[in-house]
Amino acid sequence: MHDRVARSLGILRSAHSITSEETMHHLSNVRMGINLGLIDDLKTA
Repeated sequence: MHDRVARSLGILRSAHSITSEETMHHLSNVRMGINLGLIDDLKTA
């Protein structure tokens, strides 16, 4: 689970061109990571 969240966060931070579908997929993973306490330095709005 942690690897999935970290990978999505890395892709979102470094991608230059990404589809909206892929963006939503990775944002969903990151949000899940925040809610599970796997990511401490980000907060949801």
